[in-house]
Amino acid sequence: MDYTSEPHRPNALDFNFCGEVLGARYQLGQRLGAGSVATIYLATDRRTGGHVAVKVLHPDHEGAPQEVRRFVQEGQLGAQIRHPNLVHVSDFGGIGGRRFIVMELVEGQNLASRLKAGRLDYGQSAQLVLDLLAAVGALHERGVVHRDISPTNVLIELVNGRERARLADLGWARNLEGQDLALTEVPLTEPAMVCGTDGYIAPECLRGRRNDVRADIYGVGAVWYMMLTGVAPTAGNPEVGNATGPPRLDEPTIPPAVRAVLRGALDSWTQRHQSAASMAAALRAAMATSERRSRPTHTLPSASARGAWKIATSAFSAGSSTTGSRTALSCAGAPAAPGPVVHSCDPPGREPRRVHRPPRGRAPGQR
Repeated sequence: MDYTSEPHRPNALDFNFCGEVLGARYQLGQRLGAGSVATIYLATDRRTGGHVAVKVLHPDHEGAPQEVRRFVQEGQLGAQIRHPNLVHVSDFGGIGGRRFIVMELVEGQNLASRLKAGRLDYGQSAQLVLDLLAAVGALHERGVVHRDISPTNVLIELVNGRERARLADLGWARNLEGQDLALTEVPLTEPAMVCGTDGYIAPECLRGRRNDVRADIYGVGAVWYMMLTGVAPTAGNPEVGNATGPPRLDEPTIPPAVRAVLRGALDSWTQRHQSAASMAAALRAAMATSERRSRPTHTLPSASARGAWKIATSAFSAGSSTTGSRTALSCAGAPAAPGPVVHSCDPPGREPRRVHRPPRGRAPGQR
């Protein structure tokens, strides 16, 4: 198709602010990532000398009131809601036609890049899912729905030898009514607006239902499904908006209890986990059950066998006989035939020890 007659549409590559200083403080360096609305730069804070990440709104969106409101709200939400599994915002503003958000620099990569190396096993993925649920729970406690949970918005960092997930990008977040957040710019959400990334949007949202906390639960479940299978749960399914149940997960290496938790995240709106806390509790319980079942079990001898062992060992050590005839007791407690005593309770693999005793009434060596 010939696009020569199409008007030029600006993209991220048209805006390069490397080298600029914002607010007389943040010197922009290399680009870390870019989208259709903003670009993120590695920057140096001239006041502290430390590195930060700075998100700059593309100039062509300055004239779009909704985009500006959404950008300002993202900065305010990120500054007011703090949690170890969220990316903290330390500053934001608009100077000289440049609107920007200053965030902590997370050393690592996003989940989409992490999964290029291959799928994760259920143990690795479960820990990251618990991190995401903690982040989502912190947002929900303050009355905020993220609405765009996807692998590109999940950052993975290494902390004390363990991967930790951090949830980023509150650009599509919605503040529920009656909460105590101080927001000066609140974007207007149209009733039929669908927010999120294809493949990770809850089916009820595609049918026009407004987002609530359960839409974020579905997003976490969809990201988890991607970690385990390498594909989004709705990949190749154009009728996902009419889906009535969760997708199948035929993976025998995943314990049934863990699969049940995942199904509960991807299930229909009314059957889904009702909160991040309830899903996290169910996942921890499922992991604990799976770990107990995977441990090797050791079967103890029966009480009768233990008693027979004690009788046999005491009889042998004492060299006893019963009713005037030589008797040897085995572990089973059965009398042995006359003759050399064979102690059959020796450890397996060892040659039985034979004990010779002289006939009764004769001294040793006497014929």
